[in-house]
Amino acid sequence: MPLEIWKHYYQRWVTYRDALSDLILDEKILLTSWGAGPFVWLRWKSEVDEFVVFSELLRRGLAVAPSAVLHVASKASNAIRIGLGTDIETAQYAGKLIANGLANLL
Repeated sequence: MPLEIWKHYYQRWVTYRDALSDLILDEKILLTSWGAGPFVWLRWKSEVDEFVVFSELLRRGLAVAPSAVLHVASKASNAIRIGLGTDIETAQYAGKLIANGLANLL
C-alpha cells in the first residue's frame, strides 16, 4: 500500500480513537488496533444489540456495518465496522455522532 494511502487511513483511525476516547477509557467500547486497512472495528461488552446501535446511528445520519451482515457465524459479536475512506472533517463529525449515539445506549 502506498505510504500516502496508509497515512490517510491512519489519520482517520486516530480521529475516531480521539472522538471515542471517553468511552474507550470507561471500557465501554473497544476500538480495534490500527491494522493499516480501510476499516476499523468497534466492539462493546454491553448486551445492546448491534442492530439497535446501527439503527440509532442511521437515525443520526451515519451508516455503518453491523458485524452480523459481515459474518457467516450464527451469532456475531456486538460490533460495527467503520470505513476510514473519508476526509478528516467528516471523520471528526462521524466520530462525535458515534460517541454520542453509543453514550446514550451503553
